[in-house]
Amino acid sequence: MKKIFLSFAFTLLVACEQSQQLQQSSSSEKLNLTPLDNEVTFNETIASIIARYEQENGQIVDGHTVELEGFSFADSLTHYHESEIDEGGIVKSHGQYLIILRQGRLFVVNAESDLKTLDSLASHFPDSMLGTSYEEMLIIDDTIVVIGYSNTMNATEVGLFTLSAEGELSHKSSAFIDSGDYNNFENYASRIVDGELILYMPKPLRAKDDVQFSDQLPTIRYQIDHQTLSEPTPFVNLDAVYAPFNETFLPILHTVARCKIDTTLNCDTSALIGRYSEAFYISDEAFYLAIGNKYPWDSKDETPFAPDFSYIARYDLTGLTLTLSQVKGLLLDQFSFSKRDNVLYTLSSEYVYSKEEYQAHLSSLPLNNFSDSPEQISLSTSTPLPGNNTYYLNHRFVGDVLFYRDGGFSSAEHRVSMVDIDAPLNINTFQISHSINHIEKVGEKVALFGWQHVRFDKKELKVSIVDKNASEALSTQSLDISNIFEKRSPGFNVINTPDGDIIFGIALGNTITNTNSTGSWWQSYQPYVDYYRYSEGELIAIGNNEATIREPNIQCEVSCIDWYGATNRAIFFNNRIISLMNYELVDKTLTEREVAARWVLVFNNELAHACLSGAPDNL
Repeated sequence: MKKIFLSFAFTLLVACEQSQQLQQSSSSEKLNLTPLDNEVTFNETIASIIARYEQENGQIVDGHTVELEGFSFADSLTHYHESEIDEGGIVKSHGQYLIILRQGRLFVVNAESDLKTLDSLASHFPDSMLGTSYEEMLIIDDTIVVIGYSNTMNATEVGLFTLSAEGELSHKSSAFIDSGDYNNFENYASRIVDGELILYMPKPLRAKDDVQFSDQLPTIRYQIDHQTLSEPTPFVNLDAVYAPFNETFLPILHTVARCKIDTTLNCDTSALIGRYSEAFYISDEAFYLAIGNKYPWDSKDETPFAPDFSYIARYDLTGLTLTLSQVKGLLLDQFSFSKRDNVLYTLSSEYVYSKEEYQAHLSSLPLNNFSDSPEQISLSTSTPLPGNNTYYLNHRFVGDVLFYRDGGFSSAEHRVSMVDIDAPLNINTFQISHSINHIEKVGEKVALFGWQHVRFDKKELKVSIVDKNASEALSTQSLDISNIFEKRSPGFNVINTPDGDIIFGIALGNTITNTNSTGSWWQSYQPYVDYYRYSEGELIAIGNNEATIREPNIQCEVSCIDWYGATNRAIFFNNRIISLMNYELVDKTLTEREVAARWVLVFNNELAHACLSGAPDNL
C-alpha cells in the first residue's frame, strides 16, 4: 500500500522565532515533506522529542500516560451522531433480540415476546481476569464485537462472540492491541462503515530504558487461556506511520484500524504521530482527527500570543492514506464536525488576545482541498460567528444548519444561534429562558437542555424545542431531574409518529450522597429515563422511569464501575418503548397521549437469567 509520509511542519529544534513565523506564514507556503521510512529515522525523531522535553521540563516518568478520558414505528435503539453509521454502545439488536452489555457481561433478551433473558455470557475470554473495562459493542452479521480497555495489559481488548438464531452466545476470540486508554466521555471509539469495524486507538510514545521507539509500535496478541496470550505480532507496520507535522513534546501515536471480522481480526492500519487530541469524527468515507497547535500539558508555550489553529488529519477509509487541512481555532469534540456531500464543515473556537475573548469560526473544507502538503486555510473558507463566545461551545449540526450557544453564563446571555452552513452570514439568534448545556437533534429541530435559576439557591433543569426559522423557543418544559450524565449520542433517542409528532427519550439522573456508620460518604448515580412528545407546537412530558434497584446484590467479576457515562437508555424496538436503567428493563406501550409502564425486567444475582415482576407503583 502506497503511503505518502508527512514530515514536521518545522523541525523540533527550531528557535521560537522560526515557530512563530510558520504560524503566521502566508497561505502559499506549504509543509515540507521528509519520508519517515526506516527505524533509524523513526527512533531519532522520537528521541529528539523526548530529549528536548526532558531538558526543558524534567525527566518523563517511565510509563507516564495522558488519560484519555401502541402504533407501529421504525426501530431506533439509540441516537447516532451520523444516522447511517452505527457506533459503539451498550445496547444493540439482532433480529428479534436485544443485546445488552452490562458490567462485563452480555445479555440476550427476546424482544418479540416476554423480554425473557435467553442467554448471558461474560464479555471476555472464559475465566479471564485481565482487568478490562468493557465500554462498548457493535454487531456485524452474527458476530458481536465487544471493546474495552485493560489497564493491566495497557491494551485495547477486542472480543468476538457469535449469536445463534436461537439467541445463544458463544466466544470466538479475544485480542489485545497495545494502546493507551481510548475511552472518552463524549465519543465512542468504534464504528461500522460498509460492514467493517473502524477502531481508533491512541498510544503514548515514551522514553524507556533499552527500548527503541520502533519497538513501541502496537502489536496484537490473542488470548489462549485465562492467563496466557500468544506471542505478539505487528499490528502497525513502520511503513504505515506518518511523521508529526507540528511540534509536540508528548507524542501520541494516533492509530486507525479498518478490520474485517471473521473468527479473528483482519485489519489494515494507519498511524500518525501528533499531539494529544480527543476531537475525532468518523464519516462514511473517512476518519477525521483535529490536532491543535496548543495544549498546555503538551508544549512549553514560547509563543503564548500566537493564533489558535488546528490541523485536520483525514484518514481515507478506502486506502487509509492520510492528508491534511487547517482551520482557525481549536475543535472541541465529534460534534464540531459534519460532512455533507463532498465538504467537511467544522466549528472551532479561537482565543483572541486583543479582545480577551473567544471567537467561534465556521469553516467549510472541500474534500479535494485536503493534501499531503496543505496550505493554511484562507479566510474565505472560515467565517467568524457573532456572539459572546466561550471556549465550551455547545453546538450541533442538523442537516444544513448549525445550532450553537453564542452567549455567556448569565441569564441575560442565554442565546441560541442558527446558521445556514452554506450561507454562513444568514444567522438567526434569539434569547431563551435557560442556559444551554446540551443539544440534541429532534428531526430537523433541536432540543436544548440547561438550567434556569428560579431563585438564588435553586435551579431547574429545562428542555426547549427550537426550530431554525423560529424567533423564540417553540415550547419549554421543566424536568424534575438534576443532571444529564450521558453526553454521547446514544444517551438520547427519538422517533416520528405517523401523524407527524415527535417522541423522544433522554437518559437523566440524580446524584445521591451516601454515608455509612463511620461517617464516610460517597456519591452514586440514580438513573432515570424521561419521555416527551412534541405535538402541534407543544412539548408534553409523557412518562418518567426511575430505577428501583439502587444497590443490586450482584456478583460482579470485571468492569464493575461505569467510568465513562450513564447506563440508562431509551429504546424504541419491535413496537415497544423500553427503558434500560442499570439492571432493569421497563417495557412500555404507547397510549394516545402517554407512555404507560407495563412491567419490569430485572437481572438477578447470578447474572444468567432474568425475573419478571409487576410494575412498581411509582412507574
